[in-house]
Amino acid sequence: MNKVLCFLLLSSIYVFAQPVLNRSNLWVAGESYSLVRGNAAVAMEGPSGASKTWDFSHLTADGVSRTIDFVNVGDTPYATSFPDANLAQRDSDGGSEIGYTYWKLDNSEFVLIGVGAPDIIVHYSDTQKIFTFPVSFGFDLQDTAAATYTSQGATANRTVTSQTTADGYGTVIMPGGSSYQVLRIKSIQKITDTISVSGFSVVTKTDTTSYVYYEPSLKHPLVNISYVTNETLGQITNTKTVFFRNVGGSNPPPTTTKVIPHITSPTGGFQTTLLLRNNGNTSQSVSLTPYLSDGSTLPDIAQTLGSGEVSALSQSALFGGNSVSYLTMSGDDSVSITSAYRAVGEGATCHVQQQTETGTVFRVYPGEPDVVFDGMALVNLGNANTTLKAKALGTTSNEITLTTTLAPHQKYLLVFDSIFPQPPPLIEITSTQPASAVFLRGSRPGTEPGYLYVTEPQRSVSGTRWLPHVTKPGAGFNTTLLFHNTGNAAAAINLTPYTAEGVAQTPIPIGLNAGQVLSMDQATLFPSGTVSHFSISGDTAIAVSAGYKASTTTGASAHFHQTADAQNEFLIYPGERSLVFDGLALVNTGTAPSAIAADLIGANGLIIAQADINPALAAKAKQLVVFDSLFPETPNATIRVRSTQKAVAVFLRGNPVGSNPAYLYTNPSIPQP
Repeated sequence: MNKVLCFLLLSSIYVFAQPVLNRSNLWVAGESYSLVRGNAAVAMEGPSGASKTWDFSHLTADGVSRTIDFVNVGDTPYATSFPDANLAQRDSDGGSEIGYTYWKLDNSEFVLIGVGAPDIIVHYSDTQKIFTFPVSFGFDLQDTAAATYTSQGATANRTVTSQTTADGYGTVIMPGGSSYQVLRIKSIQKITDTISVSGFSVVTKTDTTSYVYYEPSLKHPLVNISYVTNETLGQITNTKTVFFRNVGGSNPPPTTTKVIPHITSPTGGFQTTLLLRNNGNTSQSVSLTPYLSDGSTLPDIAQTLGSGEVSALSQSALFGGNSVSYLTMSGDDSVSITSAYRAVGEGATCHVQQQTETGTVFRVYPGEPDVVFDGMALVNLGNANTTLKAKALGTTSNEITLTTTLAPHQKYLLVFDSIFPQPPPLIEITSTQPASAVFLRGSRPGTEPGYLYVTEPQRSVSGTRWLPHVTKPGAGFNTTLLFHNTGNAAAAINLTPYTAEGVAQTPIPIGLNAGQVLSMDQATLFPSGTVSHFSISGDTAIAVSAGYKASTTTGASAHFHQTADAQNEFLIYPGERSLVFDGLALVNTGTAPSAIAADLIGANGLIIAQADINPALAAKAKQLVVFDSLFPETPNATIRVRSTQKAVAVFLRGNPVGSNPAYLYTNPSIPQP
């Protein structure tokens, strides 16, 4: 078998197709649903982030039910006060009417117009925007509202500040065991009411933080957790409420399936080790389903792991002499699976994380052809034959049909050199059926030691986006900034550069025509030389990436894409200390200083060593870390990085500084529940 083709058997990558909310996923007049008040003490909102699991199976009813009816504005008692609303919501507790909320809801936005009840009518002169559609993971909208109203004969002024974010997506487990794929919406609303009474002003402050879990096709939330703090005349009260839909075991969608799109051939010169990690607090079981090259399956393989345990399973131990092509894993979402690939001889391991979503369009930046090759392994996960096409973007359009007959559950291998002798700025792969794809870059065959690593597809995300690392001039590496307008019209964004200390600099506008691919060296874009990282705002059609490369020797680029996935914890598998270093660039995206620390965790789930990295990393500042200086090399260990404020991070792995050629690549973090 061609050695370059063999290298392709060694990687996998995230392809996210997450829940999205549009106007069609929300309410219309005539609809209604009921929520049950739950036992708030045991209901926790859980972590934010991608591919999470939120377990509410333990919720039980703890009070009266709440009914929400959506009605025409004209059918409500306060219709004349809200002529600019087009939908009203009537809330009832235990059959007793509470009041009405008035909305403006159309294909572009979701706006709060006001509220009406027997003792109060508040019409916002400055309305509060809740959503602009579409809403997907990373969505972030801040707004203000204001109103003047009368309450019990007194004049009152209300001001509101709000922030709505889609801070996570994944699986919700409901009472009765049914599970749903959801988008979580976090909302923070701060209301200040100032009421003038007999020449005195009484100020009431009401702060509400809510977590609402939406399964788009159901249209109505499954769980709503709210924390309310009220302050009046110096008296503070705190309450927590939980409401959930009593869905029981009905209407469960398919459970999340995790895919490793490629297992190496037993005779191809490479080996695959599967790393299963139980990220949960209790023992969990999963089932592996191996697929052969013709799309047929072998018997499932059951695995059980203790809390925090990492199990390293070689392909020979799992599959014997069978030529397994790829596999899926089902079971508890606390367990993640990572494929670790390396050459049978001397080589550095490539860690590739599970995929939980399929896609039909994949775009990757190619590497330097004199140093590395680029390739792909793609599995058809649809129910019919798929047509695969490859297109060169950013240059004269050159579309190639790769196949029209890839059957369901079969895999396609491709070396891009074979179709693009001179790599284009950007490569696009399209599939007419849902697919799971992995893109691989590696040192040329015959190179010793061999370096192999995953190349992630380009990402389009919404909300406040970040590129957490721009290399320091003169430090041995250079950054190329890459921009691609994925849309059909001209678009523009703003980059807000920051120094390493977190000081914001003057925003930089970037405009691109439809389909345009733009590459800019950091010295051109940031001539001051003081830019450490930057945030991105504006049209989400423009995807932003970075290419990192050694500047003093021949080298290969590592490509990293914009991210809105701010987290408090990150996990990675480190590489072989004799061949590579593992490093981190982390940006504190919070509003206060953050304590940054790291743990070395053994395969048994126990902490071996800990390190305090920075006790107070300033807001918007960056921290650089090389893990070699912190921890000893430990087989099958993981490194956990902790931040008390939300942070974004890029993990980089490379051969020793000064090597020629120099290989540098990203090391995606391990998914956590």
